[in-house]
Amino acid sequence: MKRGNFAFAAVWAVIILFGLSCATWAVDVPAKLKDIPLYQGAKIEQAMDMQNHAMLTAKVNATPDAIVSFYKTAMEGKGWKTFFQAEQEGVKMIQFQKGDQMLQVGIQTEKDEKESTLNLVVTTK
Repeated sequence: MKRGNFAFAAVWAVIILFGLSCATWAVDVPAKLKDIPLYQGAKIEQAMDMQNHAMLTAKVNATPDAIVSFYKTAMEGKGWKTFFQAEQEGVKMIQFQKGDQMLQVGIQTEKDEKESTLNLVVTTK
């Protein structure tokens, strides 16, 4: 399995497991994600802050293309470099790297195609 495919599969497996264990109370943005812009109007559903990484899941009223475009512009403007980009079966993913940090932005379109699920995962080496 190629490195990018493995990373893609591994992160989505973690996100799915994370989604299954979510709670229904108000969610704060993890400290490791405070400098990462949140797409306008995003409604945070889940968040987790761990030793070397943090995750956030939100619902967004936007298309995956609009979300990817937003993050490419925002992150590259903050000095992050696009590391990997893929699209597979209704899921778009883009990874950025800056120093010892990696950010993965995953977007999945909901059935009505008017709402997307946004997953942000930041990892520090």
